[in-house]
Amino acid sequence: SSDLEAALAARRGAVDCFSGADWGQTLRFFRPAGLGLASCIEDLTQVIEGAFDIESKQLKLDGIIWPKVEDAAEMAWLCKLLSNIEAALGLAENTISVQFLVESATAVQQIDAIIEVAVARLSGVVWGAADYAADVGLVHWANDHPLFDQARMTIINAAGAAGVPAIDAMTFNYPTPLHRGEGLSTAQQQQNHDHILLALAQVYQDAVHGRDLGMSGKWVGHPAQLLMVQAAY
Repeated sequence: SSDLEAALAARRGAVDCFSGADWGQTLRFFRPAGLGLASCIEDLTQVIEGAFDIESKQLKLDGIIWPKVEDAAEMAWLCKLLSNIEAALGLAENTISVQFLVESATAVQQIDAIIEVAVARLSGVVWGAADYAADVGLVHWANDHPLFDQARMTIINAAGAAGVPAIDAMTFNYPTPLHRGEGLSTAQQQQNHDHILLALAQVYQDAVHGRDLGMSGKWVGHPAQLLMVQAAY
C-alpha cells in the first residue's frame, strides 16, 4: 500500500541521515511513530539497527524522542525494548538515550512515575502543546494559555528533579510566505514580508515566555525559528 511504501521510504531516509550526514557536535535523535500506529515498533528497531555500524561497533544515533507517552507501564516497555536492542547489538545498557513528549492530561498527571522508570537513560522532557490541547478539548488556545503554563511548570519541576532539561513546545506559526510563485504583486510581497517578520517575532516571544518560566530550550519546526530561539535563550 502507499502507506507502507511511505513508511519504508521514511525509514530508509532516517537511516541514511543518521549514517551519512555530518552532524558535527549535534546530538542525533530519532522520533518514531507512536504506539498507536502499526509502524511504531518496526520504525524503532529498524532505524536503530540501520544506524549501527557493524565494522566500528558504533551506534550513529544518540537517542529516541518517544511521542505520546501515557503512563509508566508504556515507558517501562520502551526501556525494556531498548535494552534488548542494545544487548543484541553488543552495546552497554542505557547507551540509547530517551526523551519523551508530554502530550496528554494523563502524561502530565503521571510524569513523575514516567520519569522514575526512564531516569537511567533519560536526557530530557519535551512539552507537546497541540496534542495536549486536543486531548483536554481546548477549542481556542494560545501559547500562554493557563492550562499550558500549568503543564509547563509541572514538566519543569519534574525534569529539574531528575536533572534533565525541560524543552518547550514549538510555535506553529511558521515564517513562510503566504504567496508563492513568480510575478507577485507589490501588495503580495509586502504581505509575505510582514507575515514572516510577525511569525519570527512570535516564536521569539514564545521562547522568552517559556524561558522565563524555567524551560531550558524550545523545539522548532522551521530553520528560521531556530535563530529566534537561540536569541531568546
